[in-house]
Amino acid sequence: MNVDIWDQAYKNQGALVVMALLLVFIAMSVATFAQRISNRKIKAAIDNLGARETIIAHLNRGATESYFTSLESVIECSGKVYGQKMVSWRTYGTCLTVALFYPLIAIIMGWLFFNIWSPAGIDIFRDIE
Repeated sequence: MNVDIWDQAYKNQGALVVMALLLVFIAMSVATFAQRISNRKIKAAIDNLGARETIIAHLNRGATESYFTSLESVIECSGKVYGQKMVSWRTYGTCLTVALFYPLIAIIMGWLFFNIWSPAGIDIFRDIE
């Protein structure tokens, strides 16, 4: 089954290359647009001389404070999109935990249910008779 998939990919490699280049182009376009929006906010903040202390304090934050500030902004953004109390700290923490353990659980389940003992060609579980 996997051989058929790779044979089809080899036959259609031109289309795959075009799709990959298109994906890269779209990602670069989105990143450029986001950077332009972000730069407007930074320029406005720099032009305001009264906000100098705030900018210095923002740039001198530690890693932990930056991480939790980023989490707050993600939760605030999801609150705007999905409504209030749809995504909370507890929900976000659960999602991070699932994202952390998902690959390990998927490998073990693949081995238990489908006898996939070398996912992606990496010999994790040796096939012993």
